[in-house]
Amino acid sequence: MIKQPAQLSWVLYEKVLFTPEYYAELDDLAANGVKNVVVNNYVIKYLIKNMSLCERMRKDAEERGLVLKDAHAPFGPSENLGYPVLRDRKWIHEMQKDCLKVGGLLGLTTLTMHIGRLCFHPDIAESTPETVKKYTFEILDDMLPVAEENKVIIALENLFHPTATSDELPEYIEHYNSEYLGICFDAGHANVVEKEATKTPDQMDEMIKLAWPDRTITYRENCIEKMAPHIVTTHLHDNNGRGDHHQLPGVNGNIDWKRICNILATGCPRLVTNQSEVHKDDFGGITKNGIEHFANYGFFI
Repeated sequence: MIKQPAQLSWVLYEKVLFTPEYYAELDDLAANGVKNVVVNNYVIKYLIKNMSLCERMRKDAEERGLVLKDAHAPFGPSENLGYPVLRDRKWIHEMQKDCLKVGGLLGLTTLTMHIGRLCFHPDIAESTPETVKKYTFEILDDMLPVAEENKVIIALENLFHPTATSDELPEYIEHYNSEYLGICFDAGHANVVEKEATKTPDQMDEMIKLAWPDRTITYRENCIEKMAPHIVTTHLHDNNGRGDHHQLPGVNGNIDWKRICNILATGCPRLVTNQSEVHKDDFGGITKNGIEHFANYGFFI
């Protein structure tokens, strides 16, 4: 595989800060040569309410030669961008802007965010692709100045539902043309919605079916190619194209990693980081094993 130009950020899986387990995991990352760290959404959510602790976390990393490089913002039915319930949108705006402030205090480069899923709100008349788009633009208008102030890139993640696939995300990036807004390419999510000759909607995992109105999946084509000019970071994991399984590349999945790796290396001018997003159990919880597996695909720490 072609060597990647952007380093691989490795996940800090521990969800609770400043415990013995947290420090043991930081030490393990450093001992295995990790440089860049991904902060999970649980930690970001905690730090929103405890911003004074950001400096301590950043110092913990720096003492071990680690950089807090990427993170995932909180996500869920009432936290995603484009949430269609009017009474809650102000709260979501403030919460996501606080995420960006936390990102600035931690020294992050990218912060990945989700656009809302229609299936979360089937009883809300406003819950349509058009209104989700309208409110996503509304919150991006509000957040981008905060992202610029804190020098954190908002990375919109491609998902497996019809408000945030490769066909929808480029419109947001091209509308703003901002260096602080890009795409987080999720290899697994792209594979789930990618058109495939032998794949039929009835084969899909129930969670995927439920993400589409009337459970009718509309597959996309050339997913990474459509997003490539705007990709700033990645979530790298594999699946069989029928569900969101977060497996190691090339073990039980069917993603064409040669195609993905070639495009990431040669066709993504804005790419600054790559991120592992594999379940810890998939490599037995042994960091070295996971890192060595990714190295076989040209991803280096």
